[in-house]
Amino acid sequence: MHRPIATSCAALLLLVPPLTAQRLAPEFASSPPPAWYHATRVPLVAFAPPDTNRDAIRLVMGGLGLGVVGVFVGGYAGAKLEQNSGCGYDDYCGLAGALLGATVGETILMPAGVHLANGERGSYLLAVGAAGLVATGAWVIALGSNDAAPLLAIPVGQLITAAVIELHTGARPRAP
Repeated sequence: MHRPIATSCAALLLLVPPLTAQRLAPEFASSPPPAWYHATRVPLVAFAPPDTNRDAIRLVMGGLGLGVVGVFVGGYAGAKLEQNSGCGYDDYCGLAGALLGATVGETILMPAGVHLANGERGSYLLAVGAAGLVATGAWVIALGSNDAAPLLAIPVGQLITAAVIELHTGARPRAP
């Protein structure tokens, strides 16, 4: 019963003439600027900073993504290494290894996330070196003052330095 109805509807659609699509009106040609415009125009600065808000947000998100992975993987590996070295079965066994491993994992993977988010255009090795200096400085301050609060500044410092280095060492993409 449904087949004859469908066949007749299809036959009716074949008889309908094709409809013309709506076309946009052609653009008007603009007139050239007056002669005085070129004489009074201030030249643009040759260097435009490549860091727009969208680029910075993309780099931060890439760095945070792999940085979190680095903290967990490095922390787990550091804790297991310390536990396997025979630290005993006390409550804090593996804590120092976890903190140090998390720092090393973050130092390697956070600049990698920033580098990948930037399309691999900057200097990854320079960013890892700067992140290592930030981590070393925070550890020296933390151990010297016998306070763990400076260790909280490591991720922020590493993320900022990795993003700044990546933006300033990365070549601009070619215009399509």
